[in-house]
Amino acid sequence: MTHETLTEAVTALAAPLARSTGLALWGVELMHSGRFGVRVFVENEKKDGPDSRRNVAGPGNAGPDNSGAADPVHGAGVEQCAEFSRLLGLALDAEDLMPGPYVLEVSSPGLDRTFFNADRLEQAAGHCVEVTLRAPDPAFPGRKRFRGVLLGSEGADFVLRVGDERNPDADAVLRFTFADAAKVRLVPLFPDKKSSGRGGKNKA
Repeated sequence: MTHETLTEAVTALAAPLARSTGLALWGVELMHSGRFGVRVFVENEKKDGPDSRRNVAGPGNAGPDNSGAADPVHGAGVEQCAEFSRLLGLALDAEDLMPGPYVLEVSSPGLDRTFFNADRLEQAAGHCVEVTLRAPDPAFPGRKRFRGVLLGSEGADFVLRVGDERNPDADAVLRFTFADAAKVRLVPLFPDKKSSGRGGKNKA
């Protein structure tokens, strides 16, 4: 079974199982560093958007947050990830999909979430994303990585407003299809926190 075929098979198995537990499948990726593994991203089935932490439930890994509570922005909690990991592990073993021993990780997508399909990316219009192309775009010789605001889609093309690295003040537009991209991820932006007062720290 090829990498792509196995990813599709795990996705087909995980998606309905996630829905049955009140979760939504965000994406599936295979890991080949060290032991072979499957990483599955899920969130509460409410709406799309970034969550504020990454919870991992896998063999020997309870995740960084032991509260088990769902993130208020709908990220799945540790207990949810752990329970879904248990159910998906049983399903994968029953279907005998894995080529051998494997590690299963289940987590929320996180603030800097990677997009696994075009439909999800369409919902990120208006947000800052980072795009890594499989090959340089002819309009930007030698350049494959871009960061900017996703303006939306036009047919199969996505439109990204991005500053040219040689002239950061001038906006440029990158058009790409989801198939053109090796990776697209959301870039979380946080407001600058500047100290109040002028000329240094406030004095009591």
